[in-house]
Amino acid sequence: MMHVSPIAAALASAVRGIPLPSCGHWTPDFPADRHYNTTPTISTDKLNVHLIPHTHDDPGWLLTVDQYFTQEVDYILDTVVTELQKDPNRRFMYVEQAFFQRWWREQTNETKQLVKQLVKNGQLDLSANGGWVMHDEATPHYTTMLDQTAFGHKFLLDEFGVIPRIGWQIDPFGHSSTQGSLLSAGIGFDALYFSRIDYQDYEKRKKDNTLEFMWKPSASRNDSVFTGVMQNGYGGPRGFYFDQDAPIKDDPYLHDNNICDRINTFVDESLARAQHSQGNHIFWPVGEDFKFQNAVKWFKNLDKLIHYTNQEGRVNVFYSTLGNYTDVKLQDKSLQWTTKTDDFFPYSDRANGYWYASILVHQLAASVGLSLHHDGITGTEKQAVADDYALRLSEGVAAGTARLNDLLRPFSSQPFALCLLANMSLCNTTDSDPFTFFVYNPLPVAHSYTIELPIIAKNAAVELANGTAVPSVVVPFVPVYSQPIANAAPHQLVVQAHVPPLSWLVYHVTFPKASSSEESTNGWDVVTESIMSAENEFVRVQVNTVTGSLVSLTNKATQTKLNVTSSLLYYQAYGKQGDSCSSGAYLFHPNTSAVHNLPAISGHNCLKTPLLASCVFQFGTWGSLQYKLRAWDHSVVVEWTVRYTGFTVVSF
Repeated sequence: MMHVSPIAAALASAVRGIPLPSCGHWTPDFPADRHYNTTPTISTDKLNVHLIPHTHDDPGWLLTVDQYFTQEVDYILDTVVTELQKDPNRRFMYVEQAFFQRWWREQTNETKQLVKQLVKNGQLDLSANGGWVMHDEATPHYTTMLDQTAFGHKFLLDEFGVIPRIGWQIDPFGHSSTQGSLLSAGIGFDALYFSRIDYQDYEKRKKDNTLEFMWKPSASRNDSVFTGVMQNGYGGPRGFYFDQDAPIKDDPYLHDNNICDRINTFVDESLARAQHSQGNHIFWPVGEDFKFQNAVKWFKNLDKLIHYTNQEGRVNVFYSTLGNYTDVKLQDKSLQWTTKTDDFFPYSDRANGYWYASILVHQLAASVGLSLHHDGITGTEKQAVADDYALRLSEGVAAGTARLNDLLRPFSSQPFALCLLANMSLCNTTDSDPFTFFVYNPLPVAHSYTIELPIIAKNAAVELANGTAVPSVVVPFVPVYSQPIANAAPHQLVVQAHVPPLSWLVYHVTFPKASSSEESTNGWDVVTESIMSAENEFVRVQVNTVTGSLVSLTNKATQTKLNVTSSLLYYQAYGKQGDSCSSGAYLFHPNTSAVHNLPAISGHNCLKTPLLASCVFQFGTWGSLQYKLRAWDHSVVVEWTVRYTGFTVVSF
């Protein structure tokens, strides 16, 4: 048996009875049972401050996605789950499914059941964003944005019964109308929150108290979504990052007890934040990039912050979620919201500081989704991370190709391959005689596709499986690169593939000894000494052989002629050692508004066949412009290639 001396017992009793120092108009009350009061309540006469703990985890940026997971994210989720169990009032929001699903696969059944209960209780909030990554909004096609979002949402629905209801696009470099319409109200989101808009727009909205508004970016869809622009980024108040800043010290025996100062600072910053928001509710996104690796530090101090701030009396603070915050905002019918109808591009954070703008089938979807991350597709990641993205895309394509061959095996004895380097006139599969390719039409209407395949032979014939001849022509391959490409095929087979709706057709290619394709190759029609023209049934096009520019386009049905020009121009980049506004991976900052021409044309080649008229112009080693008009086209195709020059930022 352990005996406690009367002196020790008296000292312990004295410690419990020592009051905390007064903070002026209030005196902190240290919890005798060591349980901090975090019970959430809504106040009608005070400012309500919602604390939303979160972490923003980039699936690749300065480190690769694997390195981030093993070195940082794994510990975030492990420690957060442990800390949430200690207090049912605690909340945490997690967004990036590329990390969460990887972590989930490693957990025991016991841990999975525990996590499911935390999600059911509303403590672990998975209802924000829910995509595989937080995709960029300027660069991807909208279909890929939808695909990667649906990829993450399906897991949440299947595993947790969760349907995300809040958009959380805090780090992409500007925001598109597609995001505000199709990927917000269009997928059932009640609200959308982000933090990066043009600095002038931000300052005006902050001044006018319109950082929260209704966004109605699509006139055709006629939907809208409640939208909030966060103040000063997506982190909490400075000085309250508990993995690096001083903790809240409330032990009565500490010489550096800091309750008064810390609580007063937090309340003042919260009241200042409320000056630029409507109503009596604000929220702090507590956390930032890869925060909560030691969730003990964060939640222990946040518990104290809530306990003592509510004693201070000026504001009412509690753990919350974006869903709860959105609900109370929209339920207040006394608030009037402005409406915005356009997008948030371009994004500039300062004067002249414009930013450029994440199973086998499962593996392919994950690889494509990962590349849409806002630090992936935009090129703001480290080179090693870009290499890792390329590797993952390659693995995903390989897995998808294997699955594709499983589906097509009944229709061909030979495996199919993808010609990923066809633009460089490289494709091993098309060297064989004969070879087969297929074309799928995903549209609900019949459509003509132009298929261009590299071949060695000068002559080719194309047929459908039933023996029907298919319009095609063989033309010389025109290299657009400054260096020769080893093993590049010297010719291109151009095929008109007219495919019924939602169908696919198989095409067989043979190489006969004789063909009329070369005999039908001619130059463009000469209009003047420097102007040439070509036309099909629908369009007439004229080009200038001296400048390489388009001259005019004519709609032959209406005889409408439009004079046009085209050129390759570049800006000289601004760069100064140590200047954060230098042009680079993030910022587009030319040294002046002047644009410069590429070097003069070093050569051009125009050809015309019954199926294709094309004309390519070379601008030294800098780049090329190529114009194509196929027999079935209602418009002219313009293809450009620009090579890295080493000291300029090129614009088109």
